[in-house]
Amino acid sequence: LARVCQLEKSLANILNAIYSENRSTPRKVLCYWTELSPEVMYQCWAAMRLNLEEDAVLMGDWETASQGTGIEAEWVRETLEVEVGQLRQEAEDGCRGWVRFADVVRPTWGQIEQDLETHRPDILLFDYLQRVRPEKGEDRFAAIARTAMGFQTLAVKSACACVVASQLKRKRDGVLDKYRSPHLEDMRGAGEIEEAADVVLGLFRVLRADFDRKAEERVRAGEIALSDYAVDNLMALRVLKHRYRGPAADRMLRLHVDGKRILDWRIQSSTWRT
Repeated sequence: LARVCQLEKSLANILNAIYSENRSTPRKVLCYWTELSPEVMYQCWAAMRLNLEEDAVLMGDWETASQGTGIEAEWVRETLEVEVGQLRQEAEDGCRGWVRFADVVRPTWGQIEQDLETHRPDILLFDYLQRVRPEKGEDRFAAIARTAMGFQTLAVKSACACVVASQLKRKRDGVLDKYRSPHLEDMRGAGEIEEAADVVLGLFRVLRADFDRKAEERVRAGEIALSDYAVDNLMALRVLKHRYRGPAADRMLRLHVDGKRILDWRIQSSTWRT
């Protein structure tokens, strides 16, 4: 059973933003979701636009999916099908088609190059880099490095905006790890991934301002759950690197989320309590 992770949801938000602007400024988009099929991604995209819970939609749990949406459970499936049909028609309709979901689970760089040559996109969305499969005689890390540098070359030579998700190991801090503000140092050992990127963004969850040392001690002792202190409908984004604007690690964005869609953002300083 497929489950939609946060990286996929983040890229789906980007795709939806492109969709909203594409009627006035058409751009060709090539999408790789290497763990979900194109049909599943259309369902997730439509669910996001309708503020439905993606995982409940994929499980066919229409009662759970409809909660808080104002759509009665018996109409959720039909409403979703209509939205999927509209998105597919507008995205893929003949010569006006602007998006293609690459139907490949673990592509090699050679397969990616062929798709790029065929479709010549203005924007590439790729989730996620560690899913690239090595060519014959190539190890996994060399394949990832070659793909990362290939995306950089594509961006420079073809003016194609490449938005590439990557999952990297971060320093472990037990239960607090996923709430820790990321830093560029977390990418040490990632080699060409950091080198190839013009902009590096780190996503993380936000804790309430009343999460103090005493609360931390209680969490570490297992007396309370850290998730109880998480701020609802808020995701933080830290600009770890920006090649054309010099040091940018003091830039912090707070992304306000209504259901599954990012609505707006506000810049905060690096001293903002997380």
